[in-house]
Amino acid sequence: MTGAKRDVDPLLTQVVRMSRLLHRLKTSLPSGTADRSANVLLLIVDRLGPLRVADLASSCHVDASTVSRQAADLVRAGLLRREADPLDGRASLMALTPSGREQVADMMRRRREFFQHVVSDWTAAELDTFLAQLTRFIDDIEHQVETVDPQHSKVDA
Repeated sequence: MTGAKRDVDPLLTQVVRMSRLLHRLKTSLPSGTADRSANVLLLIVDRLGPLRVADLASSCHVDASTVSRQAADLVRAGLLRREADPLDGRASLMALTPSGREQVADMMRRRREFFQHVVSDWTAAELDTFLAQLTRFIDDIEHQVETVDPQHSKVDA
């Protein structure tokens, strides 16, 4: 029954609960850098490859000046490096250093271990069903966000 009004209050309760838990998780588990939002930059550069600061800011849905400061901190920490943009030598791209790649691999390992533990007593069928429904849910949210705000539709990290 597409388009029918449904009581979404229980869904909203669980989404808020999950959001709070994920926030707690982000602040309680050891992470790659002291500035947790900078970890998002590392993850995006890992996924998309070297990017200009403006493109990185757009991918993060954050102001370019904020990303510029975070990127400079990550360069000083040896996790990102500036390299010439092959399409425009006047511009620079932010790229992962070997240490940055190690940092991302470690963050991903910790995330993977945590969620493997969370679903350790689930059957393969339960996990497959949950993943299919979660994927549909997230896709539908992205579609709705695209409708409301086309510039900020994809969530990359």
